[in-house]
Amino acid sequence: MNTKSGTIRRIGKKAKSKRGATLVELIATVAILAIVSSLSFQAIFIASEEYQRATKISECQRSVSLMQRNLDKYIKTAVKVKFESSSSSTNITDAINEFVTTSNTSLDADDKLQDADNSASDKYCDYILFAYVADPTNAPTALSFRLSKYTKGAGSNSFKPIFTVDNIKEMNFKLKLMASSPNSVFFDYTMNSMTNFEIINKSIDNNLADKSDYSVAAGSVMNNITDTSITTSSLNISTDFSESYKTNFVYFRTTQRR
Repeated sequence: MNTKSGTIRRIGKKAKSKRGATLVELIATVAILAIVSSLSFQAIFIASEEYQRATKISECQRSVSLMQRNLDKYIKTAVKVKFESSSSSTNITDAINEFVTTSNTSLDADDKLQDADNSASDKYCDYILFAYVADPTNAPTALSFRLSKYTKGAGSNSFKPIFTVDNIKEMNFKLKLMASSPNSVFFDYTMNSMTNFEIINKSIDNNLADKSDYSVAAGSVMNNITDTSITTSSLNISTDFSESYKTNFVYFRTTQRR
């Protein structure tokens, strides 16, 4: 500003030139953003799949652990164990009923089923482990293994559920005689777990990968066995679209009370 001349001079700064982006630059930017977005979505999808798989495996691990903890206390106190398989039954309910009838009409008193919780004359409690399917007339769409206790009641004798564990697809059992002790038997078993969700989908698409399969081997020494007729033997109970779940079960006689 010049006050003497009374004139005001504005000294403006020269504006910088702002050149717009070219079409090529815009296309390149959009392409880069598309690639980054695609990679990001792919990474999110993979992470989501891995999370779901880890969740399913964790669910299977919990099922196997629960079965092992509950089963071991009955195995360790067992005085008698048998692998049962019915050749005439078409479902597990009939197989169990046949077992009850055969046992309780046996001339051998030791074969008759016992329930020390409800009968003063009985010394032990009898249990069975079997594959429980909600609808035994159809192929399993959900699977569980159940331990039930023989219960003497007013006018009826039957097995009542003690515990049920879901997501167990298959169990394999072995009895091994231990040479070091005539009354000791090693009860060996393996479990294979799979979520019910995948079982249902596998029944629709048999090519579905068993992504959440989880297997574990376990066993216990049975030091209280009084049954001298036990021999080395094995039994498979599978709900993986075989017939063994309809006819096979494991029988225990034990001092363990509910």
